[in-house]
Amino acid sequence: MDKSVVREILKGKNKKIAKLGNAVQKDLAPENIHKFRVEIKRLRSFLRLLAADKSYKEIKLPKKLKKLYDICGTIREAQLEQKKIAEIKLVLPAYAAHLSLQINKQRKIWASHYDKDGINKLKKKIQDSKIPELSPDALHLFICDSLLNIKKTVQGNPCQ
Repeated sequence: MDKSVVREILKGKNKKIAKLGNAVQKDLAPENIHKFRVEIKRLRSFLRLLAADKSYKEIKLPKKLKKLYDICGTIREAQLEQKKIAEIKLVLPAYAAHLSLQINKQRKIWASHYDKDGINKLKKKIQDSKIPELSPDALHLFICDSLLNIKKTVQGNPCQ
């Protein structure tokens, strides 16, 4: 894959993350939070695919963006718990209050961390980095590395 195509993919992913970040900032809707987290996962996966070429220095996500991802994860888990409780019509007022407090707390943390700088830093990193051509062997290397990591994980002793 040509360098210009790789760069356009990265720019597109950055643009989508920025748009979803703005949507999350507006209302913390569960669907927007989910899409924001999924898009970051897709970007990280694509960056790992690029890094399969050992000559390429991997682009790291900015710390602020990682923090926003984590905050959204906490909110998402609480929202899913709320939904589950509502679906099974379980009455747990103390737990429901705890989940609401947790969401409100994370909402404040999100507001204090969210700014366009975190996303702009990613954009700048993409612009400044030497984007490699994605060789036909890159996907094969990426899959082999992933399988090797899975194998290492599985061979470990889970009781330690």
